[in-house]
Amino acid sequence: YTYRDERLTFGVSPFYAKLSYVIPNLIPQAGDVNQVNRGGGALLGWELQPGLSIGVVGSIYDTRFQALSRTDRTRSYGAYLEQRWSRHWSGRIEVDRNGRRSTEAAQKSNQTVIYLSIAYAR
Repeated sequence: YTYRDERLTFGVSPFYAKLSYVIPNLIPQAGDVNQVNRGGGALLGWELQPGLSIGVVGSIYDTRFQALSRTDRTRSYGAYLEQRWSRHWSGRIEVDRNGRRSTEAAQKSNQTVIYLSIAYAR
């Protein structure tokens, strides 16, 4: 679902997927679906002035590895600043924080990522 007006943008999106691996040693029995992902994301943006926007993004999802009896929870959140210079050119800087927790030892991770993009759209 996405809502957009002159200044506000808001969106939410669910996510669900089943994956089966074709590598035989990962599948204990034929036809086993050994990964299930579910979760969702959200976006909230605000146009400060014409061509200049700020916003926050976030997502959370669980990955269940059935063949391994393992579940991971991944969270991501961040903020962005976007500038549109013309109808065709824009730039964006975004800072995201990603983290994963797992029921299996030594599978935890955290990272901070900074994105800088310059885009041309026809």
